[in-house]
Amino acid sequence: MLRTALAAGAGITLALAFRRQRHQEISTAHTTHDATERRVTDLYTKAAEQLGHEKAAVRLAGLYALERVAQDNPGHRQTIVNVICAYLRMPFTPSAPADPEQERKQALRRARRRTRTPSTATDTPTAAGSDPEGERQVRLTAQTILTDHLRDTRTPGRRETRKPASSRL
Repeated sequence: MLRTALAAGAGITLALAFRRQRHQEISTAHTTHDATERRVTDLYTKAAEQLGHEKAAVRLAGLYALERVAQDNPGHRQTIVNVICAYLRMPFTPSAPADPEQERKQALRRARRRTRTPSTATDTPTAAGSDPEGERQVRLTAQTILTDHLRDTRTPGRRETRKPASSRL
């Protein structure tokens, strides 16, 4: 009888220890998942903010950061594709190809105006909206990112990894 009671007590103790460990494992898994989601959200937010920056180089960095987040997190890919597509839908008037002679004349006119009147933000080439070539490059890069992933010819099992650098533009 004593043996039976000891065996039952040991069984209950083991069951409780198993239950505590299982609860701890589930809790750790949830904590890890939450931390990962917070990190991905932070990366996504920073990359999306870069798309609104006035400098084309920063917008390009934001596009590549979004691409990396999408590559590393399949659950967020559609949202990132939606953000890139929304960026491409924003109004943009492409400029005509540059004519060196016309550019030289415009530069001379700007220089003459600067000597007559105080400089304004619109006289400088870095003013917001005055870099149509930079914006064009950002938009071409966004289109390239989307088409690279739409035209992925790898088998479905291999698409979770990045493409080799030689196949990228």
